[in-house]
Amino acid sequence: MLSSCCKTDPEYDHSHVPPGDTDIHFMQVATAASLSALSADSIALAKNGDSTVRQLARGTASVISAAQSDLLTIAVYYDITLPAASNVGPQKTLDTLAALYGHAFDSAYLRQHAVMTSSMISIFQNEVDHGIHQWVTRCAATYLPQLKDQQRITDSLLHARPW
Repeated sequence: MLSSCCKTDPEYDHSHVPPGDTDIHFMQVATAASLSALSADSIALAKNGDSTVRQLARGTASVISAAQSDLLTIAVYYDITLPAASNVGPQKTLDTLAALYGHAFDSAYLRQHAVMTSSMISIFQNEVDHGIHQWVTRCAATYLPQLKDQQRITDSLLHARPW
């Protein structure tokens, strides 16, 4: 079953045309970034630290999981291969986060969350601005405001306390 991002406007139905290189690149880069962010969010949820940090991680994981589900639906529909794991750079960051506890973890997670979310916003914004395929661009446009909301929450948490 196709997701809400994949609903087609009958007046502009190009669903029979597969995504182009720009759209496929977005799907692959967004998937890799999503996997890293979801891993960081999982660590934050497992740490059982500050409740606002856990709430942020839960909210972000929900947005990213929904976006990733829609991208996967499109990828399966068009037989596009998406990455199954993030690259080595983010893995080192995730290992560092996993080794921290308490205030040190919360501080590092929030700073890293701000970087990851900012990167994802850029990735999604680029697809909104330059994407061609209706479903892929609509998916990016659907989740971009939610990612921006998560970024605003992160920024407010970073400024609210001396992390």
